[in-house]
Amino acid sequence: MARYATRSERARRAGGAATQERTWGKDQAVNRTQALRMVTIAAARFIGEEKMLGSIERGKYADLVVLNGDYMAVADDRIDELQPDMTIVGGKVVFEAKSR
Repeated sequence: MARYATRSERARRAGGAATQERTWGKDQAVNRTQALRMVTIAAARFIGEEKMLGSIERGKYADLVVLNGDYMAVADDRIDELQPDMTIVGGKVVFEAKSR
């Protein structure tokens, strides 16, 4: 059972083309640091697992995703271009991207 989830949607026309872009709730936007915390330590706290999940620390599960670029430095309009290079669960590599 999922108790926490994040989701992003963009309206599309038939055929897959994006519809005219509109910004709703712009005054309620979060920055990328806040977004990262929301899906890591805040999510772990929400489900009561912050002692084992949500941050990279000794003694916690080694569950993480390695991206092909710097999430904190990439331009805002290019964040959606970041792709996973590797996924580690319990300290073991469970996914590794083929050479790009």
